[in-house]
Amino acid sequence: MHGKDGRTRSMATKVATDIHAQIAKAKELCAQPMKLSWKNIKFEVEVLQNEQEVAATGQKFRRQMIVKDCSGYASPGVATYIMGSSGAGKTSLLNILSDRVVLINKATLSGTIVFNDDIPVNQDNFARYAAYVMQDDVLFAHFTVTEALTFSARLKLTKPIAEQDRDVARIIAELGLTHVSTS
Repeated sequence: MHGKDGRTRSMATKVATDIHAQIAKAKELCAQPMKLSWKNIKFEVEVLQNEQEVAATGQKFRRQMIVKDCSGYASPGVATYIMGSSGAGKTSLLNILSDRVVLINKATLSGTIVFNDDIPVNQDNFARYAAYVMQDDVLFAHFTVTEALTFSARLKLTKPIAEQDRDVARIIAELGLTHVSTS
C-alpha cells in the first residue's frame, strides 16, 4: 500500500489488505505462490556472564531471550520488511524462519512456522519453496544477474545444467529483471 507520495506506509497506518486478493494476484505472477507464517516464535540462549555479574548473582550463566513471542506472515508477491535496531533479533528471526538455527548449549526454540497455513517449515521444504540470502553470503560485485544466479544454481542444485539454465531464465523473467540480466 502506498501513500500519496508513493512511499510505503507502515503497518500502523496502512489499510488492511485482503490476503486472498494478494494470493490471487501472486498466482497470476508466480506458478506456485507461497505465504510464510510464523506464530509465537521464542528463542532463548544461555549467555556467559562477566565477572561482575557472576559476583552479583553467583551464576556463571544467565538465560537471554533473543526472539520473544514474535508472530507474523510474509504474503506472496508482497515485499516484507523486518526492521529493528541493532541487536533486536532480526537476523535470528530470519535464521529461525529458514530453519537455520542449531540448538546448542541449552538454547530453546518454540513456536510454529508454516507455508500456506499448513506445510511445516524445515530445511528441506524451505529450500523447495523459498531462498534466503544470509548477510554473509558471497556475491561478486562484477557478476551480472544471470551470472550471479547461475553461480548459485551450480553450487546448490543437482539437476542437469540445461535445466538449471532454464530455471535461472524463468526466475529472472518472474522477477522482472530480464532487461538488466546481462548488464
